[in-house]
Amino acid sequence: MAEHTPTTSRRRLLSAAPAALALAGAGIGGAVQAAPNPDAELIAVATEHVANVRAYNTDGGYLECEVDPLWHAYRRTMDALDNMRPQTLAGMASKIKAAEADADCEFTDTHAGRWAWDVMQAVLAMAGDVAGEA
Repeated sequence: MAEHTPTTSRRRLLSAAPAALALAGAGIGGAVQAAPNPDAELIAVATEHVANVRAYNTDGGYLECEVDPLWHAYRRTMDALDNMRPQTLAGMASKIKAAEADADCEFTDTHAGRWAWDVMQAVLAMAGDVAGEA
């Protein structure tokens, strides 16, 4: 007697395909959404720091630092950024933008400064940013 191998009809396979694709898509989408950006907080603080630098440079400095709320906001984000290390290209670009906003001198007058500047600009280019924009 010959063995009977069960087969699935083409109609049955085609009718099940949309459900299988939907399940596969849900699994992929769920995996992508489940991975948080490890630099999300750094990016937020760096963006806030750029705004704090601009606000202080525009409207601050008229009061003693101890009582100037713009100075306190600036120091809060500066201190936070001191303790944050970027883990992604986006995080590196954000910290570079914060450093650029905070730079009060031209440091490219030495070879080490020019090299650091070149690396900073390369990171911004790789991240798809234009130097100096925040």
